[in-house]
Amino acid sequence: MNSALKLTPQPSLYSYDRTNKLPVDYDSIFEPLLYHPKNDKKNAFFYIKADEAIFPYTDKKSNTIKLAKQTRHNINDLETVLSQYKGMSGITATANRFNGRSRKGEDLICSIMFYCDADIYKIESKKHLTKEQVITDILDHCEANNIPYPNIINYSGGGYYLKWLFLTECTKYQLSGTAYMRVEEAIIRLFAEFGADNGAKDITRILRLPGTLNPKVDRTDRLCETIFYNDVRYTMDELRYAFDKFQEPEKIKIPKPKKQTLEIVAPKPKLEGVYKKRDPSQRPAITKSNLQLAKDRYDDLKTLIKLRSGNVQHSRILFLFWLLNFKALCGATNFVDFEQDALKIASSLNFDISEWSLDDLCTLERKVIRHNRGYSTIKKQNGEHFKFSNLYTPKNETLINTFSITDDEQAHLKTIISPDEKQRRRAQKRLDLGMKPQSGEATSQPWLAIGISRRTYYRRRQAGLIQ
Repeated sequence: MNSALKLTPQPSLYSYDRTNKLPVDYDSIFEPLLYHPKNDKKNAFFYIKADEAIFPYTDKKSNTIKLAKQTRHNINDLETVLSQYKGMSGITATANRFNGRSRKGEDLICSIMFYCDADIYKIESKKHLTKEQVITDILDHCEANNIPYPNIINYSGGGYYLKWLFLTECTKYQLSGTAYMRVEEAIIRLFAEFGADNGAKDITRILRLPGTLNPKVDRTDRLCETIFYNDVRYTMDELRYAFDKFQEPEKIKIPKPKKQTLEIVAPKPKLEGVYKKRDPSQRPAITKSNLQLAKDRYDDLKTLIKLRSGNVQHSRILFLFWLLNFKALCGATNFVDFEQDALKIASSLNFDISEWSLDDLCTLERKVIRHNRGYSTIKKQNGEHFKFSNLYTPKNETLINTFSITDDEQAHLKTIISPDEKQRRRAQKRLDLGMKPQSGEATSQPWLAIGISRRTYYRRRQAGLIQ
């Protein structure tokens, strides 16, 4: 629990009035006006992004008119500019406000909501529910877990967006990007049974604009629209407190005992010894090279597709992206063959070219070009500079969350495994070698159950205070 929060609201403070306050014949294209009212700030902007380059701009280098995928609008102009996007396809918009320089975290002016991207079509038991049934289930879930109702529920043309609006806007100094993401992770954990997207948790996220169409042609109801509105708002601190109990507990770091300084003694004379060749099975494990690790991760993703019997329809773009990334990282493709390999992988995923575009991979393609030309990203860690590849080198935890890999699936993978699976394999290897299962205190760690440090535990046990 976050001890820094001073506010401790009681369950009775939350309003559970299910009345839909959405006006009759409400035009969903004006949904952003519910949380982006006119204000005195001149440099408060709202970003719009399209799947295709449709926004004209003047290139300063060539002094020519070009088209971009992204544009911005001043908050005070939204009432007049939103109507031009009505009925368009593939339009997304930022949830929070920016200063106009870019859509990056450092250019955020204020955050105004917490959100949840619920891909309910991935949940077999819920994908056939009507919109009214989904609203009822979401509100029931909120009451059962003692959290406020979302202020806005949008149908995205396939899934649902839940938005909890702040009573007052919060600057990035009041709510940092890291703290924002921790709350979003709690929301994702809370709404996992509704298909909450693990990747939708950053403060700069863009969501589909209501009043526009979902570009995925395999869906019959493609219109993104606002279907529920609740005007009871809470402060950011109240919402943080409500979701705080669903956060994953932080791991307790036990400080290592300080080593005692030893007296300097004269070195002992070296004795002549008989050196034996070490048995190959007793050699220490050698860390995999980056090339081999990338190759194994590529193979793991292929294995994951087979484990799911090729049923990856709702995550094909993710598989396409990461398969290409790891293939380039291990040297199996380059920027010359990038487009051809992308089409081959997409074909193996039954991903028709009408459902995606090579523009979706433009950032990855630029990284592949820099990688092939030998450029490296230099980062400073602990006072030393290290070179890293321009391509993506994620942690196992990131990939497990991105693809929602279960424990049963991890048992068939080679490298994309959790620490628990790694420990299970290590224990199984010991058993296979004829060793006894580890059952000592170093493994059971009884001091964690008592809530004391390891050093205190052993000191008390030595004094006879712990049996």
